[in-house]
Amino acid sequence: MHVILAHLQKHYFEICYIRHKVFVEEQKVSLEEELDKYDFSCHHFLLYQADQAIGCCRLIDSGDYYKLGRLAVLKDARHQGGASLLLKTAEEFVKNIGIQTIKLAAQIEAKSLYIKNGYQPYGEIFLDANIKHIMMEKKL
Repeated sequence: MHVILAHLQKHYFEICYIRHKVFVEEQKVSLEEELDKYDFSCHHFLLYQADQAIGCCRLIDSGDYYKLGRLAVLKDARHQGGASLLLKTAEEFVKNIGIQTIKLAAQIEAKSLYIKNGYQPYGEIFLDANIKHIMMEKKL
């Protein structure tokens, strides 16, 4: 498996496919909530297994930290370390820019993945797209 910084139109189509399968079809998030204004101004990452795109995430510049979001791995490719590889790649990208913090809104069901990768929860549980989330952060 390997991760790239997405920059081609082809990459954006692969990202949309993955996010549609995971968020819209599996989790029943509306398409209007899934795609947003940040998609055109953030940094996107794509996870590949051989030549097949199987996962993605994005980073939004929030000034003194980056917000990681829309981390998704196709169902058949989960539990193979791909999500952790996406996180590590995004973290390296942020460190190279000179930013020291990544924050994210983790789905409660994925909280253990982020804890395993060094993220700490904070704040109260909240609903986003009708799914329970908690804020998490990691100091790099």
